[in-house]
Parts: sequence; structure tokens; C-alpha cells
Amino acid sequence: MPLVILLLLATLALLAGLALSGCGNSTDSTGSGGGTTAKDTSIMVGPPDAKQTSITITSDPALFAMLPDTVKSSGKMAVASNAPYPPWEYYKEAGSSEFVGIDPDLGKALGAKLGIELTFVQTKFDAIIPAIMAGKADIVLSAMYDNADRQKVLDFIDYAADGSGILVLKGNPKGITGLDSLAGKVVACQKGTTQAQFLEKLNKDFAAAGKPAVSILALPAESDALLAMKSGKAVADMTDGPGGAYVAKTYQGGGVFEVVADPAFPNGYEPALMALGMKKNLPDQVKAFQQALQQLVDEGVWPQVLDLYGAKQCLLDPITTNAGK
Repeated sequence: MPLVILLLLATLALLAGLALSGCGNSTDSTGSGGGTTAKDTSIMVGPPDAKQTSITITSDPALFAMLPDTVKSSGKMAVASNAPYPPWEYYKEAGSSEFVGIDPDLGKALGAKLGIELTFVQTKFDAIIPAIMAGKADIVLSAMYDNADRQKVLDFIDYAADGSGILVLKGNPKGITGLDSLAGKVVACQKGTTQAQFLEKLNKDFAAAGKPAVSILALPAESDALLAMKSGKAVADMTDGPGGAYVAKTYQGGGVFEVVADPAFPNGYEPALMALGMKKNLPDQVKAFQQALQQLVDEGVWPQVLDLYGAKQCLLDPITTNAGK
């Protein structure tokens, strides 16, 4: 073969190699970058029925390197979550299986920062921790509170601060003004939640004070608790603060429910830390997620997401681990 042709073929091969390897930052709208090269990913955040915003996030290859080899090879992690629980997680529309809300938006942002894809899997709330332990999902991202009991089986990265609140029918027909007015009444809540535990502790306080106990109606989903109120089976729903406020504002145009304003507890009852959870004995993975979350705080991404859902008061900074009590 003539020398000039050999030189030409070699040059073309070199140029092809450079094109494949690339250099510097690139744009990746799928949220599954990974590797050793930082990539820019654009995601849409905010309520689907309101103003949404496009945010560009640059992945951190150093954080990707801290993930387990199985995650690095697949580029994916499964997220156990329970919808509907607006505004934290719910479905885009009736009949849809697409997760939207604060936690799914956080999942997209974390995936972009870590260079992987986080896929949400519908899971009953009281079955989420067993699902993680059985390997059916990799992490929890479902408005779950970090507490000492849960820390016995999972490690938590805290990402929001929130308290519980009381949701009632519009006009507050039963005259609920605070915790004392719940004595002797039926109160709904979601099974397996901190709110269910809170009501159980409240009953102990009522017993010590000689007051009638709350009849706790623990149901599989938050939507069931709302239906229990509408049908007259419960006088109130014990839920998290932003969740109750969002339901009161958006459910059927805001004409069905309202939040009980208790001036003695402006930040909600027993404010606690919401957290992302994962199996124990994965210290590098915990560090990767904690640092990814802190970067999202420092870059203004996480505060912006919370603000879009009217939950900016829940911002936690700095991001902590296993700080719940």
C-alpha cells in the first residue's frame, strides 16, 4: 500500500479516537453520566401542574467513584417510595405511574450529581425498610423520618427538617384547635409513619392526664386518610406539615381541607429530620450521597426545589447523617 495512503489512514484513526474519547464537559439529559468525566445534565423540577424550572447540574466523578462496583457497572439504583404523599411524592396524573414531587425531583438531581439514574419503585410505606433489607431496592426516598429505631437497621442522610400537623375538613366542623381537642376522637394517619407513632405517644400522655384516648385509624396510604375524613370516619388526619398544607391548597381546588393552625407549635409537632436511607456497612456510599446533597444545597439546587413546592422552611444545612432522635 502506498505510504501516503497509510499516513492518511493513521490520521483518520487518530481523529476517530479523539472524537470517541472527548474532552472537558459534555451535556447529558439522561442523568446517567458516571465515569471519570464531569457531565452537565438538565432536569425539569417543580410541580407538574404549576411553574416548572430547568436546572443544569454538573456531575462529580469523585462521588461516582465512591459508589459500589455493582452500581458503577449498572449506572442505576432503585428507590423505594410510597405515593401518593404530596408534595413529597405523588403521581403526575390519575392512572399514571410516573412519580413527581419533591423527592422524585431530589432523586433526579442526585442522579445527575452522582452520574447515575435513580428509578422510583412504588412500595407500601411500612414495607419500605423490609424491601431495602431484602435487596428489592437500594435506597429509601419517601419523606421518611430519621429516628433511633430506624437507625438500628439503616443509615440515613438527612435532607429536610419537618414537623407533623393536623388536617381537617374545610370550615373545621368538629372544632379541632390542637392536640387536646383530639382526645376521644377518631384520627386518621398513614400506617407505619412517624405520625402514627406520635399518636400512640399522645395517647400515653392523655392516659396520664385522665383524658380519653384518640382512636387511631392507621391506613395504608395518605389518600385513604383523606377519604376517611371525607366520609366522616375520622375527624382529622395527622400528617407532615408541608404535606398537609399542599393538600389543603390543591385538593379539588383547595375547597375540601384546611390545616389547623396551632400557635403553640408554629413549626409543627415534634419537628424531625427527613432522610434518605440505605443499608448499613456502606460508608463510602453514605459519604457519596451526603456530599452530593451538600453540593446541591451549596449550588442552590435543593433550596430552589423546596421553594417551588412551598416547602422552603424545610431546608436543612448542613446535610447530616443519622442525626435523628
